Amino acid sequence: MDYYQHGRVSFSSNFFCTLWNWWEYSSNIVLLYPMAWTSIERHFIIFHHRLMSTRRKRFFFHLLPLFIASVYPLIFYFGAIVLNPCKKQWDYDE
Repeated sequence: MDYYQHGRVSFSSNFFCTLWNWWEYSSNIVLLYPMAWTSIERHFIIFHHRLMSTRRKRFFFHLLPLFIASVYPLIFYFGAIVLNPCKKQWDYDE
């Protein structure tokens, strides 16, 4: 947004752009994956209510998938964006 107001990139460094891309992609998917899982989980609760009957089943069908859906994108995009060995060329004029 700062670019649209001032016509320049405030923090034009490789570190900032890499961090910005990692945060942007990760935050989008971290919000999307749990939402997708909760829609699947709603189906389980309505049609397969025995999957949530014990504490152990609730852990494996409710808490663990939500945890994985929240942590996996952070780790994946850290490897795909931050640890990527390719040289990054940022265009600060667009």
